Amino acid sequence: MDNINKLFHLLLSVAPQKGDVIVWLQGDRYDRGTKVLDLYVKKMAKKIVLTGNNVLLSSKLRLGEKNISLQSMYNWLVKKGVKKKDIIVESKSLNTKDQADNVIALSKKNKWSKLLLVASSYHQPRAFLTFLYSANKFDWNGLIINQPFFVDENKIPGGRSEVSGKLFLKEIKKISFYKKDLATLNEGLKYIYDNFIRVKLKLAKLEDANFLFELRNDATIRSNSFNQEEIKIDGHVSWFKKVLVDKNIFLYIIFNETNEKIGQVRFDIVKKHTKISISIGSSFRNMGYGREVITVSSLFFLNKFVNMKYILAEIKKENLASIKSFVKSGYVFFKENDNTLFLHFNNKINLYASIDTSCRYGQ
Repeated sequence: MDNINKLFHLLLSVAPQKGDVIVWLQGDRYDRGTKVLDLYVKKMAKKIVLTGNNVLLSSKLRLGEKNISLQSMYNWLVKKGVKKKDIIVESKSLNTKDQADNVIALSKKNKWSKLLLVASSYHQPRAFLTFLYSANKFDWNGLIINQPFFVDENKIPGGRSEVSGKLFLKEIKKISFYKKDLATLNEGLKYIYDNFIRVKLKLAKLEDANFLFELRNDATIRSNSFNQEEIKIDGHVSWFKKVLVDKNIFLYIIFNETNEKIGQVRFDIVKKHTKISISIGSSFRNMGYGREVITVSSLFFLNKFVNMKYILAEIKKENLASIKSFVKSGYVFFKENDNTLFLHFNNKINLYASIDTSCRYGQ
């Protein structure tokens, strides 16, 4: 899997955390504002920076884009309940490079150490790499927390004339064209792994039998499984020993940032594709681990088995939480029957959940 695809998925998996300021990159009219407002309401930061300009707004000046002014963005936030004193307007930026340089300068001036960066999902990789380059250039050692506004590949973003899937392909070319003003993809990947990826995977061992036994018999996990019977320890150990020697099954224990066992992820190879199943312990749910594990493990597995066509997730239709986690991790609709939804993740540029799946299951 190529690095731009990896970076895209990892940026989507970054969990929000509290920072000093939310940065709303001008573009796509009010689309990104919904994400900015959500972060503000959740008190992820006390300040919002609007960065852009009041000049390049019409499609005549920027082909295929009809933007809104910074004043309109400001008024929209105020109307939604944001306090005027919490909004900072930076109006000298004509492009992404200017936005990065000017916001990083503001960060140094105001001694901000954490930025929540909001762009549209198709633009987030280039925006992030530009901000990372500027941070290094100006010796700002703060944290860039990526919080993209998700735009389905088949949807036309606000003020644009093309769907976001096509815009992303253009972004890939821009990453190459403007590379002297961007951090490299490898630098971006290292930054995300070093600062935001909390989980690590280790192949299961016989000593993990009791942990997996308790996890498998968890009431919530059983209710979401296709086999809901409570298992006995003798049968479990016998099954587990067979799994450990099966060359087509890869079972990993998930550890968090404090080295606690929090769950498991399993891959079963079936010819040219593999099936994924994941379980998170009850003490670690609703903490963003599920989505992170799905993203990290899927990228890891496809990188390990480069000839694998795709990974398939089979999920009960009633298990909406799991469906949402897989969709937000880049899995797309494959097929369905009366009770089961099949989602898949492949080795190609597979950047957005399908509009069909995301609409029906609350993306």
